[in-house]
Amino acid sequence: MSLRALVSGVGEPNLPFFAVRTFEVELSEPLPAITGESATGLAPYVSARVLVRLHHHPIGFVEVDVSGGPVAPAESEQQIWAELGPAILTHLTADGFGQTGAVYRPTFPIDATCELRGERPDWNPLVSVVICTLSRPRQLQNALDALLALAYPNFEIIVVDNGPEDTSTASMIREHYSDLPNLRYEAEPLRGLSAARNRGIEVAKGEILAFTDDDIIVDRYWLSSLVSGFDVEGTIACVTGLTLASELESPAQSLFEQYGAFNKGYESRLFKRDANPASTILYPYTAGVFGGGGNSALRLDCFPDGLRFDRRLGPGSMAFGAEDLDIFLQTILGGKYIRYVPGAIAWHEHRRSYEDLRWQLFTYGAGFTALLTKWSLGDFRIALDLLRLAPRVISSRLLAGKHEEGESHRLPKELRRLELLGFLYGPIAYTRSVLRLRRLATVGKT
Repeated sequence: MSLRALVSGVGEPNLPFFAVRTFEVELSEPLPAITGESATGLAPYVSARVLVRLHHHPIGFVEVDVSGGPVAPAESEQQIWAELGPAILTHLTADGFGQTGAVYRPTFPIDATCELRGERPDWNPLVSVVICTLSRPRQLQNALDALLALAYPNFEIIVVDNGPEDTSTASMIREHYSDLPNLRYEAEPLRGLSAARNRGIEVAKGEILAFTDDDIIVDRYWLSSLVSGFDVEGTIACVTGLTLASELESPAQSLFEQYGAFNKGYESRLFKRDANPASTILYPYTAGVFGGGGNSALRLDCFPDGLRFDRRLGPGSMAFGAEDLDIFLQTILGGKYIRYVPGAIAWHEHRRSYEDLRWQLFTYGAGFTALLTKWSLGDFRIALDLLRLAPRVISSRLLAGKHEEGESHRLPKELRRLELLGFLYGPIAYTRSVLRLRRLATVGKT
């Protein structure tokens, strides 16, 4: 029996669940009525999770009860102000508008100057957007259509087909995008996300590389926001963005969102080696505190030895993941900075099945400790540092069921056990991955 079959198991716990509609509103435009109507024709939603934005910038979520029918704009406006009023006022004050009253009444256009949006009209470097895919042409097409609608003037798109088993992706690209000079198709025969991203890096022409995935729909201002996060001096090597659930239609998707998913908040953060804005115990080795690789950008001139993802890590390797965390750690330990910019919004399609969620949490845990194994073996000081921090991590995260930012995530015990099992398996996974690449290299020489 395969490792995945052992981990995935069968069935799922009988947990209370109601599908939630995902929705967004822009405060400088007239608010719409919020309804529970389902686009699929299924039973209407009883709740809507509404992302509130101002000048495209995310302010936060409100949960709107739509079980009694449509919620009128005036009613949702009052709820938004009651729950997010301080954040709205902070935004308005930064823009020089000040307080506008007890109930928010937009009196300025959406294209008004916005300090939090961080426009850089004087700097529009060529950005190479690398999107890797594997036999998911329908999802890929949706992702590409969103990329082509970006409000950024200077970018190319590189589609990397990773170990294609058929021609479905190549055929879809030829059929729908063959006339676009800024979209290119590349095939990478070696399986693994790291190998695919490295292929994209090899052919990229931009001075900044942005990475996304085929199960992500980027916002129109995604790339502009990522680019705005870099500094002129070149000390910021990496910028990450806000990744949100595109749908909450299954218990597995809801549980993953409770787990923490990719949402790192609505305020910008600057990560340095000697500064820990997230207050995490394992900083800077913390899993995912910087953001996710599927919503990130890297400045090439900040990597003098060349930017490459480690093929021993990542999906498709024996270590399952953490290739993006490895790059983030290289950045921080190399003396460069990472900036988190919430305005760079991407909508991720969480896995729907509970079986997939089991495997996902196991592989996340294994990938993380595989990463720590790599860095411990490569630097004795890091190994000592991790040993010093280990007791605190065990007591706060593993035994108490808490994540490193201190928030309790009410995952079923079975899922917490699978994550723990992944942590324990990670060093073995990394060893297997190293040996596999050595065998491939030996075969290549013969």
